Amino acid sequence: MENIKSPRISAQHPDRDLECQAALSEAFAELADRAAAAGWSDKEVAAALTALADNRMLGAAEIAKVEDLLASLKRR
Repeated sequence: MENIKSPRISAQHPDRDLECQAALSEAFAELADRAAAAGWSDKEVAAALTALADNRMLGAAEIAKVEDLLASLKRR
């Protein structure tokens, strides 16, 4: 698996998400192909990757909530 390219545009740039998708595309396809080669159907792989992405997003949101709470407690 090749290295994933670092971002070249600022975090506030409106196309940052597209740049990230492009950077991850090859690794994502390779992971999906490896799972299919191991015997998982494309539908199973897509569902698993979607669930994993959702769980990561939910985890990040929870971490952000905790960080906001801690920051507000420190201000008191």
